[in-house]
Amino acid sequence: MILSHPSKLISAPRKILTLASASAIAALAIFITTVTFAEEGKSDSLAEIQAKKLKEIIIPKVDLVDTPLKDAVNFLVHESRLRDTISTKAEEKGVSVGLIGDYKKVKISLKLTNVPLEKALLYVAALSQSELEIRKRVVVMRYLGSKAPSGSLSARLTDDKAYADLTNSAIGKKLDGLILPDVQFSDTPLKAALAYINMRSVQLDTDSPADSKGINIILEDLADMPKVSLNLRNVSVGDLISLTAESAGCRVELDEYAVFVKKGASAK
Repeated sequence: MILSHPSKLISAPRKILTLASASAIAALAIFITTVTFAEEGKSDSLAEIQAKKLKEIIIPKVDLVDTPLKDAVNFLVHESRLRDTISTKAEEKGVSVGLIGDYKKVKISLKLTNVPLEKALLYVAALSQSELEIRKRVVVMRYLGSKAPSGSLSARLTDDKAYADLTNSAIGKKLDGLILPDVQFSDTPLKAALAYINMRSVQLDTDSPADSKGINIILEDLADMPKVSLNLRNVSVGDLISLTAESAGCRVELDEYAVFVKKGASAK
């Protein structure tokens, strides 16, 4: 993309992150398109500061239930200003997000703890079928809805090393190490079953700090909420999530901050 300037081309790195749909989040491999504009060191500094804020501002708790997309975005913007230790001037704190499109009826549900701002924005974009574009001064979120191309940014964990890295991470150890002695679901709606698993994971997680207990589970918005029936003993949280999702005709994907349950069976 080329922008004209009275005397010169202006150059600044720009990252475009496209999350086409809730099913496009997977391990959240980020496709980055770099566009060069021209502005001496100041532009580079703005881009670097923006990237630093997105990665280093940590949101301690996200608890959104059927929340309008606009309110969800406003919450993250507000939190970014409160948690910003990078900028020193009050008027420069946080990240600005421009929300574009016919999003007024869109609602999302998302529960997370101790997550970087960048990840939180990615999750919100994915769940709302939006596109996220990161510029040097502003983050643009465009609601695409049914126009969202299918499969963008889908990257399943098929690489053995990548999978090993996650299974040995904090979330991987919790998935394998938290054991439920007894679980019974009888025609239980998937959303309720996952909420129960999340609650039990928090109760069983005695090693993590209070604000990091349990597993973050994100359920894709499903038109029809399936029901599950399971009767299990001494099952790990990871196996329980996997079996619950499979019983509902869904698949499980994960990254270092959350487990995602999405429509469609896992590839065999």
